[in-house]
Amino acid sequence: MGTTSQIICYSRTGHSRHLADQLADTMGGGVHVAATGRYGVPFLGWLSAGRDALRGHAPPLSGLGDMPDDSDPIVIVGPVWAGQPAAPLNTVADHLRGTGHRVAAALTCGDKSEDDRPLDILAERLGQPLVARLMLSNRAAASGQALSRIKRFAQMCKTGEEWQG
Repeated sequence: MGTTSQIICYSRTGHSRHLADQLADTMGGGVHVAATGRYGVPFLGWLSAGRDALRGHAPPLSGLGDMPDDSDPIVIVGPVWAGQPAAPLNTVADHLRGTGHRVAAALTCGDKSEDDRPLDILAERLGQPLVARLMLSNRAAASGQALSRIKRFAQMCKTGEEWQG
């Protein structure tokens, strides 16, 4: 395993960014913010975001850069849109596919469900299993209710033990 963790985060509304910051504080390492201007228009941005997620689209992103060779694991953090990983997360997964990095994922979702299916879809896109998986509702991520789950996820990322929470 490498010496530092790197977190790649896409966040449209701030819920996922808050989670990425909590993970960076817990795990050490930095947060790379991936950005796209594709979804910035009110209402139409939401429609485009949902459509792209359902279609498995991978929009161009800025802020990915090259991960240092000693980054381990790389943690993908982002939202779930329309029951799928947000479209920008597809771009991140495509970027990491075949690099040999261990990858974990922490996704935020609406307050109604913490269904793990988006994590399965992301792992399939990566072409490898996730070393740790975390799905949190926006409410739990923002309120601190999930701090023990976040700490456990961070620990599993560092030790390499598989965990899903």
